[in-house]
Amino acid sequence: MNWTKNICIVLLATIIPILLLEFGLRIIFPNKASKNKNIRDHSDPYLPKHLTGYTLQILSTFDKKGFRLNENNCTKEGVQKKKILIVGDSNIAGRFVSDKEHIGSLLAESLNKDGKDCVQIDTFGVSGFGPDQTLFAIEKFAKKNIYSSVIFHVFADNDLGDLIRNNYPWKNGELQNNGYCYIIPGIIGKSLLFKAVRKALFITTGYWKSVSLKHSLGKHELCVEEPYIIKNSFFESLRDGAHKEWNAFKKGLVHIYMQDRYDIEFSCSTNTTAIKETKKRLNYIFSRFLKISRERNFRGKLLIQPSEVDVTTNDSKFSNDLKNLCPKYKKNNLTELISGTVSKSIPTLNLYDIFRNCNECYFSDKQWKNNNHWNKKGIRLAVQEIIKEFKFK
Repeated sequence: MNWTKNICIVLLATIIPILLLEFGLRIIFPNKASKNKNIRDHSDPYLPKHLTGYTLQILSTFDKKGFRLNENNCTKEGVQKKKILIVGDSNIAGRFVSDKEHIGSLLAESLNKDGKDCVQIDTFGVSGFGPDQTLFAIEKFAKKNIYSSVIFHVFADNDLGDLIRNNYPWKNGELQNNGYCYIIPGIIGKSLLFKAVRKALFITTGYWKSVSLKHSLGKHELCVEEPYIIKNSFFESLRDGAHKEWNAFKKGLVHIYMQDRYDIEFSCSTNTTAIKETKKRLNYIFSRFLKISRERNFRGKLLIQPSEVDVTTNDSKFSNDLKNLCPKYKKNNLTELISGTVSKSIPTLNLYDIFRNCNECYFSDKQWKNNNHWNKKGIRLAVQEIIKEFKFK
């Protein structure tokens, strides 16, 4: 009886302070607590999508299809609407800006300004998407909707690595959509106390591990998340991550689709086998995109977004490491690798030259530390160039 009593006392003495601390953290940091709301929908085993939620205390609204709310779309009745689809990753989802300021909304604002056309922009972006998933999304939406133009967005920062991490299998010369891996945070993963302890462990030791992983089609044994370990420098950490991910790819394993990092092995041209495999996948993806555009009678367009690392000096330490430790590194290696696999039949806008030295086009560390997205100025510049280059008719 004494043993039972003592165990109960110990459990209560442990659990109650933990619950009180969790409760206190939620009161002190209400915005962090609100982030625990799930902002991803994995009900479709072939294509994840975003849900309405907050990022940086900014509300981003998504409909049931996963399209971002666009308050600048034409709503006139009885007129023929020109529908445009833009698909990509977190840069297209734009969760860090309001419903009026994401790329699709600003594009609709500009195209509807003179009132001559009635334009509707469908904006589908998912954080962590790679070119393969973007293709799958375009295939899905192009079957159900009639579009005059479709913009295929590629991020020349982590999208090449996504092709390795997603590891979609080949069958009869085509990439097969056999589902994806994602994180299940669970009750523990949603705890602010757990997140605080995990972050402290990451800062002190460089070790990071999620709670549990799941495959959308039940092939859980395929899923892997290599613990992220900080080395002596960010450069070494990325190089180590690239090595682990390539080994997992060769074993047929699949990383969670949300896991991203700068494509150091491609910008430094250190893994020729991975480069060959990636080019093969890109060739297929863009050829398939061109074929779909002809079948569905829309004008396919490619938008290449450069990495902040390659066009600015915002992270001078990492930029210097790339120059000094990568003999084959060139600032345009990533954008050139992508553009070099695209058919001339696809109008392509490579924004590398446009964003060179535009440090102020990205979030500062004060605004959003260690982030590589366009800020409001960057998005407006991109929209300006899209309209100028693609000339939607």
